[in-house]
Amino acid sequence: MLSSCSTLGFQGVVNHGFEEEVSRAVRLLEATFATSSKAQMNSWRKPNLGYGPGLQQPKQMANEHYTTLQGNYNACTREDFIFVNPDAAVRKRDGDPYYNNSAAQPWCGDVENRCPDAATEEALTAYYRAMETLSQRLLALTGEALENDPSLLSRFSVRHTTNAVAGFHGASSAAAPRAREMVSAHSDTGLLTLLAYGSSGMRGLELRDPSGSWLHVEDGSLPEGALLLNVGDMLHRLTNGRFLSTPHRVVERGGDREGARKARMALIFFFAPAYDAQLEPVVEEGGEAKFDPVVAGRLTHNYLTAPAEQRDAFDEFCRKEGLLV
Repeated sequence: MLSSCSTLGFQGVVNHGFEEEVSRAVRLLEATFATSSKAQMNSWRKPNLGYGPGLQQPKQMANEHYTTLQGNYNACTREDFIFVNPDAAVRKRDGDPYYNNSAAQPWCGDVENRCPDAATEEALTAYYRAMETLSQRLLALTGEALENDPSLLSRFSVRHTTNAVAGFHGASSAAAPRAREMVSAHSDTGLLTLLAYGSSGMRGLELRDPSGSWLHVEDGSLPEGALLLNVGDMLHRLTNGRFLSTPHRVVERGGDREGARKARMALIFFFAPAYDAQLEPVVEEGGEAKFDPVVAGRLTHNYLTAPAEQRDAFDEFCRKEGLLV
Protein backbone atom coordinates (compact mmCIF):
# COMPACT_ATOMS: atom_id res chain seq x y z
CA MET A 1 0.00 0.00 0.00
CA LEU A 2 2.80 2.43 0.92
CA SER A 3 4.54 1.94 -2.42
CA SER A 4 1.60 2.55 -4.77
CA CYS A 5 0.03 5.32 -2.68
CA SER A 6 3.34 7.18 -2.43
CA THR A 7 4.18 6.96 -6.14
CA LEU A 8 0.81 7.49 -7.86
CA GLY A 9 -1.89 7.77 -5.19
CA PHE A 10 -4.11 5.15 -6.85
CA GLN A 11 -4.27 1.39 -6.45
CA GLY A 12 -6.62 -1.55 -6.86
CA VAL A 13 -8.31 -3.22 -3.90
CA VAL A 14 -8.83 -6.94 -4.54
CA ASN A 15 -10.25 -9.79 -2.44
CA HIS A 16 -11.95 -7.26 -0.19
CA GLY A 17 -14.88 -9.57 0.58
CA PHE A 18 -17.68 -7.18 -0.41
CA GLU A 19 -18.02 -8.02 -4.10
CA GLU A 20 -21.72 -8.92 -3.86
CA GLU A 21 -22.72 -5.75 -1.98
CA VAL A 22 -20.91 -3.58 -4.51
CA SER A 23 -22.18 -5.47 -7.56
CA ARG A 24 -25.80 -5.38 -6.44
CA ALA A 25 -25.76 -1.64 -5.74
CA VAL A 26 -24.13 -0.92 -9.11
CA ARG A 27 -26.57 -3.13 -11.05
CA LEU A 28 -29.66 -1.63 -9.42
CA LEU A 29 -28.56 1.98 -9.85
CA GLU A 30 -27.49 1.51 -13.45
CA ALA A 31 -30.76 -0.21 -14.34
CA THR A 32 -32.81 2.44 -12.53
CA PHE A 33 -31.18 5.31 -14.40
CA ALA A 34 -31.48 3.48 -17.72
CA THR A 35 -35.20 2.74 -17.37
CA SER A 36 -36.66 5.63 -15.31
CA SER A 37 -38.70 8.37 -16.92
CA LYS A 38 -37.97 12.02 -16.24
CA ALA A 39 -40.98 12.19 -13.92
CA GLN A 40 -39.77 9.16 -11.97
CA MET A 41 -36.30 10.64 -11.61
CA ASN A 42 -37.73 13.93 -10.39
CA SER A 43 -39.61 12.07 -7.66
CA TRP A 44 -36.32 11.14 -5.97
CA ARG A 45 -34.55 14.38 -6.81
CA LYS A 46 -33.52 16.61 -3.93
CA PRO A 47 -36.30 19.25 -3.70
CA ASN A 48 -33.96 22.25 -3.48
CA LEU A 49 -30.43 23.37 -4.19
CA GLY A 50 -27.68 22.34 -1.80
CA TYR A 51 -25.54 19.24 -1.49
CA GLY A 52 -27.51 16.41 0.11
CA PRO A 53 -29.26 13.05 -0.31
CA GLY A 54 -31.15 12.17 -3.46
CA LEU A 55 -30.67 13.08 -7.09
CA GLN A 56 -29.19 16.59 -7.18
CA GLN A 57 -30.95 19.51 -8.80
CA PRO A 58 -29.39 20.21 -12.23
CA LYS A 59 -28.23 23.68 -11.16
CA GLN A 60 -26.47 22.18 -8.13
CA MET A 61 -23.90 20.36 -10.26
CA ALA A 62 -23.40 23.39 -12.51
CA ASN A 63 -22.67 25.52 -9.43
CA GLU A 64 -20.15 23.13 -7.85
CA HIS A 65 -16.80 24.75 -8.58
CA TYR A 66 -14.13 24.72 -5.91
CA THR A 67 -10.40 24.40 -5.41
CA THR A 68 -8.68 21.22 -4.22
CA LEU A 69 -4.98 20.65 -3.51
CA GLN A 70 -4.53 19.41 -7.06
CA GLY A 71 -6.87 21.44 -9.28
CA ASN A 72 -10.32 22.97 -9.59
CA TYR A 73 -13.31 20.62 -9.48
CA ASN A 74 -16.06 20.90 -12.08
CA ALA A 75 -18.42 18.10 -13.16
CA CYS A 76 -21.47 20.01 -14.38
CA THR A 77 -22.37 17.55 -17.17
CA ARG A 78 -22.85 14.74 -14.65
CA GLU A 79 -25.98 13.69 -12.72
CA ASP A 80 -25.18 12.89 -9.08
CA PHE A 81 -27.27 10.70 -6.80
CA ILE A 82 -26.16 10.96 -3.16
CA PHE A 83 -26.69 8.49 -0.33
CA VAL A 84 -25.65 9.55 3.18
CA ASN A 85 -24.98 7.60 6.37
CA PRO A 86 -28.20 5.61 7.01
CA ASP A 87 -27.79 6.21 10.77
CA ALA A 88 -27.60 10.00 10.53
CA ALA A 89 -31.35 10.69 10.28
CA VAL A 90 -32.10 8.55 13.36
CA ARG A 91 -29.36 10.20 15.39
CA LYS A 92 -30.55 13.64 14.37
CA ARG A 93 -34.17 12.84 15.30
CA ASP A 94 -32.92 11.52 18.66
CA GLY A 95 -31.46 14.96 19.39
CA ASP A 96 -27.74 14.17 19.11
CA PRO A 97 -26.11 17.65 19.26
CA TYR A 98 -23.39 16.64 16.79
CA TYR A 99 -26.10 16.44 14.11
CA ASN A 100 -28.28 19.31 15.33
CA ASN A 101 -26.03 22.28 16.07
CA SER A 102 -25.88 25.18 13.63
CA ALA A 103 -22.29 24.37 12.64
CA ALA A 104 -23.39 20.96 11.34
CA GLN A 105 -25.66 22.29 8.58
CA PRO A 106 -23.39 21.54 5.58
CA TRP A 107 -23.27 17.87 6.61
CA CYS A 108 -26.44 17.28 8.63
CA GLY A 109 -28.95 19.88 7.49
CA ASP A 110 -30.57 17.27 5.25
CA VAL A 111 -29.92 13.62 6.14
CA GLU A 112 -33.09 11.84 4.96
CA ASN A 113 -32.09 9.51 2.12
CA ARG A 114 -34.27 9.62 -1.00
CA CYS A 115 -34.20 6.38 -2.98
CA PRO A 116 -36.16 5.19 -6.03
CA ASP A 117 -37.57 2.19 -4.14
CA ALA A 118 -37.10 -0.04 -1.11
CA ALA A 119 -34.84 -2.50 -2.95
CA THR A 120 -32.41 0.25 -3.94
CA GLU A 121 -32.35 1.67 -0.42
CA GLU A 122 -31.64 -1.79 1.00
CA ALA A 123 -28.85 -2.39 -1.52
CA LEU A 124 -27.26 1.02 -0.90
CA THR A 125 -27.42 0.53 2.87
CA ALA A 126 -25.59 -2.80 2.56
CA TYR A 127 -23.06 -1.21 0.20
CA TYR A 128 -22.51 1.73 2.58
CA ARG A 129 -21.92 -0.58 5.56
CA ALA A 130 -19.48 -2.67 3.53
CA MET A 131 -17.46 0.32 2.31
CA GLU A 132 -17.47 1.80 5.82
CA THR A 133 -15.88 -1.39 7.15
CA LEU A 134 -13.41 -1.57 4.29
CA SER A 135 -12.38 2.08 4.76
CA GLN A 136 -11.67 1.43 8.43
CA ARG A 137 -9.47 -1.51 7.44
CA LEU A 138 -7.61 0.69 4.98
CA LEU A 139 -7.01 3.32 7.67
CA ALA A 140 -5.54 0.59 9.86
CA LEU A 141 -3.23 -0.48 7.02
CA THR A 142 -2.18 3.14 6.57
CA GLY A 143 -1.31 3.38 10.27
CA GLU A 144 0.77 0.24 9.95
CA ALA A 145 2.58 1.63 6.91
CA LEU A 146 3.34 4.93 8.63
CA GLU A 147 4.29 3.89 12.16
CA ASN A 148 3.54 0.17 12.46
CA ASP A 149 0.43 1.18 14.44
CA PRO A 150 -2.97 0.07 13.05
CA SER A 151 -4.79 2.31 15.55
CA LEU A 152 -2.85 5.45 14.57
CA LEU A 153 -5.67 6.93 12.44
CA SER A 154 -8.66 5.07 13.91
CA ARG A 155 -10.10 8.24 15.48
CA PHE A 156 -10.88 9.56 12.01
CA SER A 157 -13.52 6.86 11.46
CA VAL A 158 -15.60 8.11 14.41
CA ARG A 159 -18.69 10.13 13.37
CA HIS A 160 -17.34 10.32 9.85
CA THR A 161 -19.07 12.57 7.30
CA THR A 162 -18.88 10.09 4.44
CA ASN A 163 -21.12 10.22 1.36
CA ALA A 164 -21.76 7.63 -1.34
CA VAL A 165 -22.27 9.15 -4.78
CA ALA A 166 -23.50 7.53 -7.98
CA GLY A 167 -22.27 9.75 -10.80
CA PHE A 168 -23.89 9.31 -14.23
CA HIS A 169 -22.89 10.61 -17.63
CA GLY A 170 -25.64 10.06 -20.17
CA ALA A 171 -25.15 8.44 -23.56
CA SER A 172 -24.53 10.59 -26.63
CA SER A 173 -25.57 9.89 -30.23
CA ALA A 174 -22.15 10.93 -31.50
CA ALA A 175 -18.69 11.16 -30.02
CA ALA A 176 -17.11 14.55 -29.48
CA PRO A 177 -14.99 15.66 -32.48
CA ARG A 178 -12.08 16.26 -30.10
CA ALA A 179 -11.17 15.24 -26.56
CA ARG A 180 -13.00 17.18 -23.86
CA GLU A 181 -13.12 17.05 -20.08
CA MET A 182 -16.32 15.66 -18.57
CA VAL A 183 -14.90 16.05 -15.05
CA SER A 184 -12.06 18.56 -14.64
CA ALA A 185 -8.65 17.69 -13.23
CA HIS A 186 -8.84 17.69 -9.43
CA SER A 187 -7.99 15.75 -6.28
CA ASP A 188 -10.58 14.45 -3.82
CA THR A 189 -11.01 16.37 -0.57
CA GLY A 190 -11.53 13.51 1.90
CA LEU A 191 -9.36 10.77 3.38
CA LEU A 192 -9.79 8.18 0.66
CA THR A 193 -12.12 7.30 -2.19
CA LEU A 194 -13.34 3.87 -3.28
CA LEU A 195 -14.75 3.51 -6.80
CA ALA A 196 -16.76 0.84 -8.60
CA TYR A 197 -17.90 1.20 -12.20
CA GLY A 198 -20.97 0.22 -14.20
CA SER A 199 -21.06 -1.77 -17.42
CA SER A 200 -19.12 0.87 -19.38
CA GLY A 201 -16.16 0.44 -17.04
CA MET A 202 -13.50 3.03 -16.25
CA ARG A 203 -13.59 4.43 -19.76
CA GLY A 204 -12.38 8.06 -19.80
CA LEU A 205 -10.58 8.07 -16.44
CA GLU A 206 -7.12 9.64 -16.56
CA LEU A 207 -4.46 10.10 -13.84
CA ARG A 208 -1.59 12.55 -13.88
CA ASP A 209 1.73 10.94 -13.03
CA PRO A 210 4.54 12.77 -11.16
CA SER A 211 6.12 13.83 -14.48
CA GLY A 212 2.93 15.70 -15.43
CA SER A 213 1.83 13.24 -18.12
CA TRP A 214 -1.75 12.00 -18.25
CA LEU A 215 -2.20 8.23 -18.00
CA HIS A 216 -5.36 6.78 -19.52
CA VAL A 217 -6.83 3.99 -17.36
CA GLU A 218 -7.86 1.15 -19.64
CA ASP A 219 -10.76 -1.19 -18.96
CA GLY A 220 -9.40 -4.48 -17.73
CA SER A 221 -6.70 -2.76 -15.68
CA LEU A 222 -8.25 -4.32 -12.57
CA PRO A 223 -9.58 -7.87 -12.09
CA GLU A 224 -13.34 -8.40 -11.86
CA GLY A 225 -14.75 -7.35 -8.51
CA ALA A 226 -11.80 -5.10 -7.65
CA LEU A 227 -12.30 -1.54 -6.45
CA LEU A 228 -10.20 1.46 -7.35
CA LEU A 229 -8.76 3.35 -4.37
CA ASN A 230 -7.39 6.86 -4.47
CA VAL A 231 -5.87 8.99 -1.76
CA GLY A 232 -7.66 12.22 -0.80
CA ASP A 233 -6.27 15.59 0.25
CA MET A 234 -6.86 14.87 3.95
CA LEU A 235 -4.84 11.65 3.91
CA HIS A 236 -2.16 13.46 1.90
CA ARG A 237 -1.95 16.01 4.72
CA LEU A 238 -2.11 13.42 7.53
CA THR A 239 0.73 11.41 5.98
CA ASN A 240 2.74 14.64 5.57
CA GLY A 241 2.75 14.16 1.82
CA ARG A 242 3.96 10.54 1.85
CA PHE A 243 0.66 9.43 0.27
CA LEU A 244 -0.23 11.41 -2.85
CA SER A 245 -3.60 12.97 -3.64
CA THR A 246 -3.20 12.65 -7.37
CA PRO A 247 -4.93 14.86 -9.96
CA HIS A 248 -7.44 12.88 -12.01
CA ARG A 249 -10.13 13.68 -14.56
CA VAL A 250 -12.69 12.10 -16.88
CA VAL A 251 -12.21 12.78 -20.59
CA GLU A 252 -14.42 11.99 -23.56
CA ARG A 253 -11.86 11.09 -26.15
CA GLY A 254 -12.46 12.75 -29.49
CA GLY A 255 -12.73 10.77 -32.71
CA ASP A 256 -13.69 7.56 -30.93
CA ARG A 257 -13.85 4.68 -33.39
CA GLU A 258 -17.03 3.42 -31.72
CA GLY A 259 -18.83 6.67 -32.53
CA ALA A 260 -21.62 7.21 -30.00
CA ARG A 261 -20.66 7.64 -26.35
CA LYS A 262 -22.05 5.02 -23.98
CA ALA A 263 -23.67 5.97 -20.71
CA ARG A 264 -21.14 5.88 -17.88
CA MET A 265 -21.66 5.32 -14.16
CA ALA A 266 -19.27 5.38 -11.21
CA LEU A 267 -20.35 4.45 -7.68
CA ILE A 268 -18.07 6.43 -5.39
CA PHE A 269 -17.53 6.20 -1.63
CA PHE A 270 -15.94 9.40 -0.31
CA PHE A 271 -14.62 8.56 3.17
CA ALA A 272 -14.17 11.71 5.29
CA PRO A 273 -13.75 12.23 9.05
CA ALA A 274 -15.97 14.13 11.48
CA TYR A 275 -16.44 17.78 10.58
CA ASP A 276 -14.70 18.82 13.84
CA ALA A 277 -11.75 16.43 13.53
CA GLN A 278 -8.36 18.09 13.67
CA LEU A 279 -5.88 17.04 11.01
CA GLU A 280 -2.23 17.26 12.01
CA PRO A 281 0.48 15.60 9.92
CA VAL A 282 2.15 12.43 11.16
CA VAL A 283 5.81 13.40 10.82
CA GLU A 284 8.66 10.94 10.48
CA GLU A 285 11.32 11.08 13.17
CA GLY A 286 13.62 13.99 12.44
CA GLY A 287 11.28 15.42 9.80
CA GLU A 288 9.28 18.62 9.60
CA ALA A 289 5.56 19.12 9.06
CA LYS A 290 4.73 20.20 5.50
CA PHE A 291 1.19 21.24 6.38
CA ASP A 292 -0.37 23.33 9.13
CA PRO A 293 -3.04 21.68 11.30
CA VAL A 294 -6.56 22.24 9.99
CA VAL A 295 -10.13 21.37 10.94
CA ALA A 296 -11.30 18.63 8.57
CA GLY A 297 -14.66 20.24 7.90
CA ARG A 298 -13.10 23.20 6.14
CA LEU A 299 -11.66 20.93 3.43
CA THR A 300 -14.76 18.89 2.59
CA HIS A 301 -16.97 19.07 -0.49
CA ASN A 302 -19.95 19.89 1.78
CA TYR A 303 -18.26 22.96 3.26
CA LEU A 304 -16.78 24.16 -0.02
CA THR A 305 -20.17 24.09 -1.77
CA ALA A 306 -22.26 25.34 1.19
CA PRO A 307 -23.85 28.81 1.33
CA ALA A 308 -21.65 31.50 2.86
CA GLU A 309 -23.80 31.76 6.00
CA GLN A 310 -23.30 28.04 6.74
CA ARG A 311 -19.55 28.30 6.27
CA ASP A 312 -19.48 31.33 8.58
CA ALA A 313 -21.47 29.44 11.24
CA PHE A 314 -19.00 26.56 11.10
CA ASP A 315 -16.00 28.89 11.32
CA GLU A 316 -17.52 30.60 14.36
CA PHE A 317 -18.12 27.19 15.96
CA CYS A 318 -14.46 26.33 15.44
CA ARG A 319 -13.35 29.56 17.08
CA LYS A 320 -15.61 29.06 20.09
CA GLU A 321 -14.52 25.44 20.53
CA GLY A 322 -10.84 26.36 20.29
CA LEU A 323 -10.35 24.11 17.28
CA LEU A 324 -7.44 24.62 14.91
CA VAL A 325 -8.39 26.92 12.04
